Amino acid sequence: MLAAALVATSGSGCGRRTEPSATGATAVEEVGAPASRPSAVDSAALLERVRAGGRPTVLYVWASWCKSSLEQFDAVAELQRFHQQGRIQLLALAIDSPGDVETYVEPWLAGQGVRFPVLYKDPEEADAEFVRSLGGSWLGTVPTTFLFDAAGRLVERVEGAVTLEQVRSRLLADPT
Repeated sequence: MLAAALVATSGSGCGRRTEPSATGATAVEEVGAPASRPSAVDSAALLERVRAGGRPTVLYVWASWCKSSLEQFDAVAELQRFHQQGRIQLLALAIDSPGDVETYVEPWLAGQGVRFPVLYKDPEEADAEFVRSLGGSWLGTVPTTFLFDAAGRLVERVEGAVTLEQVRSRLLADPT
């Protein structure tokens, strides 16, 4: 189960939440209609989406209950411009229960002005295959950013948010 795999491997990540987080709930209380409603995904559908884009893909795996995920989301959202230009495919994957998606994730995303696809995976229904599908040695730490080339091959995994420079140098032929 993903719930068992979500462990912190560094001081900047979050482990699995066992009870509702007062910190996460407080951090995501902004209210408003989300740009798009997050949809549930399994490993096969996620990898199909990454490979079908025909563009380099940035996948940010985060959780509403993880303070560092929320703090680092701004850095990922800076990539929205490249997504809107069609230069990359930008996806966010929330590791949250369906109830938390409705209560915390959707309102928080609306407050952030997110205009790229957000998916979610219920940690109680996930499995080891899902974790492995995102890159061999990944232990399920959130936040983690995955960079895939246009063919859907993993180029790099970054624990924490990815920087504009990393995306430019690893994924974009024309870094301007």
